[in-house]
Amino acid sequence: MRKKKSEKIMILGAGIYQVPLIRTARRMGLYTIVVSIPGDYPGFALADKIYELNTRDKEAILAAAEKEQIDGICTSGTDVAVSTIGYVCEKMHLSGIPYEAAEILTDKAKMKDAFRQGGVSAADGMRVRSAEEAQKAAEQLGYPVVVKRVDSSGSRGITVVEHSGQIEEAYENARNGSARDYVLVEKFLRGTKSAWMDLCRTTNWSFWHRTRNLYTAVHTRPFRSATHFRMDAAGHCGKKLPARCSWPSPHPVPISAPSMRMSLWTERRSGSLKWAEEPGQPAFRN
Repeated sequence: MRKKKSEKIMILGAGIYQVPLIRTARRMGLYTIVVSIPGDYPGFALADKIYELNTRDKEAILAAAEKEQIDGICTSGTDVAVSTIGYVCEKMHLSGIPYEAAEILTDKAKMKDAFRQGGVSAADGMRVRSAEEAQKAAEQLGYPVVVKRVDSSGSRGITVVEHSGQIEEAYENARNGSARDYVLVEKFLRGTKSAWMDLCRTTNWSFWHRTRNLYTAVHTRPFRSATHFRMDAAGHCGKKLPARCSWPSPHPVPISAPSMRMSLWTERRSGSLKWAEEPGQPAFRN
């Protein structure tokens, strides 16, 4: 019987964030083609074939994809390759994100334009192409402002500017390392941030959420109890509920059978949340 030809998937990036994706693709029986700039990246050793190319280079990657006649293209853990993925998908008629959408998602200025057009609330901002334009934009918006590189992730190229003396350095920080000829100057907004973070130690996952004085922690391994804490103004933990009760959200938190205990406590001075699985175990800390 003739062996079925493996489908080919091109994965952009060979770093630690792409390694799980590459391994999963291999387990699925896919022929993996990994693309990244030259370097000692762990994903190269796992691939069936590699190309040493810049993942931002759309035409070079399209040429490699057409040569290999790939069946799909993707990445994980990186923003910079998303635009290239959209470009290749569109040119080769593959399933995936449209190129126009990918361009918007990976450019903060274009994303802001899309927000305006769609009626989505966002901080006022302007594109600028020089330190002088950045100065004028900041004066028009009113200090403090945020000067942003539009095509980076992980807060790279982003500076909060309190006064005019900081504008030039902030502009250069945003402009350097960008593939665009413009940066974004936005009005700095103050408020309460609400975010989810996940922390992993071996196979154990913990999640926490903070908004104002509400702290939530969930552990996916079996445990005997977990608690939602609400701190009062004096820093004392008040309302406590079982973890299955996801107050103030109506959505339940799935909890598995009892077998371990999670201890949680807060430090009012630092405003941090810490927890440990068992006494003596190292605690995750933010």
